[in-house]
Amino acid sequence: MARHKEADKRLFGNVFVCKVCKAKRKADPHKVKSDKVKCRKCNAKKLRPKNREIRTSTGAGAAAAATKDKKKK
Repeated sequence: MARHKEADKRLFGNVFVCKVCKAKRKADPHKVKSDKVKCRKCNAKKLRPKNREIRTSTGAGAAAAATKDKKKK
């Protein structure tokens, strides 16, 4: 599936995740780095940028199918 610049900016641009309660917060990166922004839920100053990796289906069914393929070889 194709990724668009506009969608990436909306989903990941200036979005940070609290390391304590996993809440999402949009904020200026410079303010986050200087600890001027806190989490709205738990008031923690520990924020990280939201991950940009593509999540694939790694459920139990996909893992079981992968192990079956390995056993056949």
